[in-house]
Amino acid sequence: MTGKLFISNFMTYQYNIFIPFLYHHKNDEFIHWYSQFFKKKTNNIIEADIIFSSSKPFEINNYPEKKFIFGPHFSILPNIDSLQLNNIHNNSIYIMPSKQAMNVWKNHFKFNNIPITYCPFGVNTDKFSPTQNTKENKKIFIYFKKRNPDELKFVKEFLSKRNIKYIEFKYGKYDEKYYINQLKKTKYGIWIGQHESQGFALLEALSMNVPLLVWSTKFLWQEYKSTKYNNIHIRQITNPYWDNTCGEFFFEKEDFEKTFNIFINKLNYYQPRKFILENLSFQICKQKFDKLLNNYFNLNLS
Repeated sequence: MTGKLFISNFMTYQYNIFIPFLYHHKNDEFIHWYSQFFKKKTNNIIEADIIFSSSKPFEINNYPEKKFIFGPHFSILPNIDSLQLNNIHNNSIYIMPSKQAMNVWKNHFKFNNIPITYCPFGVNTDKFSPTQNTKENKKIFIYFKKRNPDELKFVKEFLSKRNIKYIEFKYGKYDEKYYINQLKKTKYGIWIGQHESQGFALLEALSMNVPLLVWSTKFLWQEYKSTKYNNIHIRQITNPYWDNTCGEFFFEKEDFEKTFNIFINKLNYYQPRKFILENLSFQICKQKFDKLLNNYFNLNLS
């Protein structure tokens, strides 16, 4: 469970928390749920003990006793605001939603102003919950996000030759309620996506217990018509949170048919919702954030 139905099972922390700026709406849903476990959610930095600043720097020098958790929304790549951050009082960190997103900053750009780490934001497993056995469903879907349209065309032609009917979701062009309602009727999905720092829509499909066949990227520059990543060659895939119970994934067009056949033959094996519940639910991600804050700031969250 999430929200107030689950909060009574946890202790309230002794610290006040301040969240001055909005997160991306998916991250925001979790971080505000998490804030309920603190003594008080304040609206000013003076009363705060811990500050979660998603996208703006603070003058850390003025607040040596406070704890700052910056990120992950300063920018996709390090920018002027992020380069202004410092850790002079050993009281600040920058978080990314996944290890691969962190590696771009840390290993390619050598970002080291403040400690940088990663921690996933929780998936709302109450909202994204199947109402029936998805393996009995008949529909399939294709999800397409910022990839070469020829790749989408290739997959659609493959399905048409096999007389497999599908529905299609294009990033930014569908309503969440429609997405949920369709996933409740879906047997499996084929995902043609860009690199992801976490990939909420993909994780939400898994939370609905829908196995996925993912045509993954290898690098940032595979984002269609983007040039800002051309010189970055650190591996960046479409499904940074994944195991072999979620489905199958591949990288090259010539591997599609072989992987599709493996995927279809193993549909009854996959348990994607179990993966989400064990690794990325609100409750599990709360534990991950608690551990992160305990480790970096020597707090006593449990």
